[in-house]
Amino acid sequence: MFVATYGSPTAPAVILLHGAGVAGWMWAPVITRLAATRRVLVPDLPGHGASAAEPFDGVAATVSALADLLGDGAAVAGFSWGGQLALHLASEHPASVRSVSVISSLARPLPAAPVLDPMVKATLPLARHRWFARLQATSMGVPAAMMDDYIDTSVHVDPDALAAILAANNRFVLPRGWADYRGRVLVAYGSCEPRSVRGSATALHVSAAQSRLVEVIGAHHDIPFRVPDWLADALQSSV
Repeated sequence: MFVATYGSPTAPAVILLHGAGVAGWMWAPVITRLAATRRVLVPDLPGHGASAAEPFDGVAATVSALADLLGDGAAVAGFSWGGQLALHLASEHPASVRSVSVISSLARPLPAAPVLDPMVKATLPLARHRWFARLQATSMGVPAAMMDDYIDTSVHVDPDALAAILAANNRFVLPRGWADYRGRVLVAYGSCEPRSVRGSATALHVSAAQSRLVEVIGAHHDIPFRVPDWLADALQSSV
């Protein structure tokens, strides 16, 4: 798995996990501010970006590979699907995850998941067309300066990996060990996101008494792009 590293190697570590269909480049606006005081590790998850040739062997295998990055301890932040991976890391390696930040993630299964699977598979071939990728990027609020990165990732993403990831994403349930996690927790969501995401954020907040719930007013599924300075400051204070 490709991992980009920024900042001082002796600074407290923060791991940033991207969502499905994008790659580590999505964190660029956050990294610019965060790397001044933190060691920032940014993997391209299997099937995406520089790891497009790496097979997605399931959530458990992905979490196991990510655990190797924790070292002596790290804060972990994830966007969308990356947030679910962050929850797995915190649940399975609580002593090594100093804090967990979950941004715009589903935290409970979608009842319509079985219906969505064939629809997702039917639209995945469109992701390899630049015109469709551009439409998707615009809907996600991807800045113009990062548009080429999104399109390149979309065109080269492993469609089988993406289908499997999205199926797992839509069926996500909180890991068994989550109830015992005692580190700091930040849960953030956009006020304009789908009800499923907003409801998941509230449910996740309720599940962890030590968590902080933040609603980003006016945000859609684009918090890392819309308010990168706020997010970097929040992550900086989590270590």
